[in-house]
Amino acid sequence: MFLENNELASLDPDQISSQLAKKVQKLYDELNISEAELMEFLQNSDNFTSDEWESLQKAQKKLQESVDSTVPVRQNPNETKKKYNQNSQVQLGWLHIR
Repeated sequence: MFLENNELASLDPDQISSQLAKKVQKLYDELNISEAELMEFLQNSDNFTSDEWESLQKAQKKLQESVDSTVPVRQNPNETKKKYNQNSQVQLGWLHIR
């Protein structure tokens, strides 16, 4: 496993991401391939048997669903500021309610 559970408990999300990126880069270096080469290989169904390809597709779908349900959406401060500026036509003393 990339990171042990006890390591995860002591790290914030940015540290986890950084650690994971380092370990993935180390793997690329050990395999002597680039990320693009690996992605190209993984996206070509001709490189796998039909059972392997089906298993990979199911695993990818499951992983994506897991990530979508557990990773909080971070708000972009620039987008928030832009939205507030767009709503600046509201008169002073009034609260803008959508």
